Amino acid sequence: MRPIDVRDLTGKALKSYLVHKLKEWERSEAKKMAFAGVDYYKGRQKIDEKQRLGVNDEGRLVALAGLPNTIIKDNKYALLVDQKVNYILSEQPAITCDDNDQYATALADFVDRRFLRTWIKIAKDAMNCAIGWLYLYIEDGRLRYRKIDARYIIPIWEDAEHESLQALIRIRDDKDWNADRQGMTYTRYVEFYTDNGVQIFKYEDADMHFIDARAYMYTGELKPADDEAEAQGFTWGKIPFIYFRYNAEEISLLSRVKTLQDNINLILSTFGDQMQEDSRNTILVIRGYDGEDPREVRGEMNRTGVLQLSEDGSVDPLNIEVNAANFQVYLQLLKEKLIENGRGLDMRQERSGNAPNEMNIKSMYADIELDAAGMELEWQASFEHLQYFFKLATYGNSQPDLLADISFKRNMMVNEESAIRMITASSGLLSRRTQLEHHPLVDDVDQEEERLDKEQAQEVADYLSAFPLAPKAVNSTDDPSLLAPTRRAAGASPEQGE
Repeated sequence: MRPIDVRDLTGKALKSYLVHKLKEWERSEAKKMAFAGVDYYKGRQKIDEKQRLGVNDEGRLVALAGLPNTIIKDNKYALLVDQKVNYILSEQPAITCDDNDQYATALADFVDRRFLRTWIKIAKDAMNCAIGWLYLYIEDGRLRYRKIDARYIIPIWEDAEHESLQALIRIRDDKDWNADRQGMTYTRYVEFYTDNGVQIFKYEDADMHFIDARAYMYTGELKPADDEAEAQGFTWGKIPFIYFRYNAEEISLLSRVKTLQDNINLILSTFGDQMQEDSRNTILVIRGYDGEDPREVRGEMNRTGVLQLSEDGSVDPLNIEVNAANFQVYLQLLKEKLIENGRGLDMRQERSGNAPNEMNIKSMYADIELDAAGMELEWQASFEHLQYFFKLATYGNSQPDLLADISFKRNMMVNEESAIRMITASSGLLSRRTQLEHHPLVDDVDQEEERLDKEQAQEVADYLSAFPLAPKAVNSTDDPSLLAPTRRAAGASPEQGE
């Protein structure tokens, strides 16, 4: 059965399809995990719903008032996301093109610090939501880019492998101030992107209302609807959205560690509850109370801190003894498992020991490197897709034979002394540039080579100024006295030369 091509849908068929996709998205697990990923990164986590519960007379769970309800968050998930992003994207990536150095330079200028900052935001979206999205457009004759919130994107794939887009739906909620209601009003718009442009709908009363249809680019000046002939619309030939996946399976990082993060928060919060419990907020076993109503005990204690008991009376708190060591062991185990399942780096291992060797360092970075390698492969493929739009904007055509490679530099701890010794031992076996590329103190290889060349040229100039060259040889027919400096230079003593 041939899959549906949504680009062929028009009118009511397209509207009903968009309504269906919107409802499907609302109840999808992908949307749930995408929103949860962003929330957990920002600190809005399940522990916020924590309550101290008990059983009432009817056997139902109810919230217990008056007991400590501590909420503590140790956001290891956010630390894991930042760690991974900065491990692969903290340094400017290297862009090379064997066939055209000029093209590589132009592309490297496009991927500047501002672009890298946007890429870091997209990388966080990719980890929190499984996929991050970059939108490309033309402004002032130049190629521009913008990160689009991944939580509100519904991709419609051309193939089962999710390699190419057939169409894309972007949900956009606009808010405005309503003076009559004295509150904000929200209007939902649905943008439907295809190769041919974008159609904009307003979603209201479970129905789509067509608003506008536009091309991606225009030449000339846009006029009102009755006079648009002066502006000619163009498309890219492809949908100008670039996807950047965290992994090929489109699994978010939170999916791997959510239960571990929740339990870390729960253990810390539970321990906090136990530490705050005292005779005024725990269950008490009272013997020999002289008052009339035992229910008055708590109020009397809170007011005066004193209870009147008979001679053989006593008050004992009913609580469970908590071993702090058990809490610590369990908490440490949860943190280790979160780092292991999230394929992160335990920084305490890195800080322990004295100058670990290269094998120990590689072992510490094995898990995070495994994740980074898979992510880099996905991003290299997406970078090739980005070049299609870059070449169209720069050269006016896609030039499929012209393609640059990108490699990301890892932000890895190294034993600098060991690396420098290895580079020194390789002198004569490796080119100077290769040695500079791997030297831990060199950030810009081209700049360092230029500095070395200047220093060497200056050393030669200084040497020549201190030791000028001997006069050139003269013929035997010239004045014999002119030969004296030459003979001295050959090693003759001053007496022999006179």
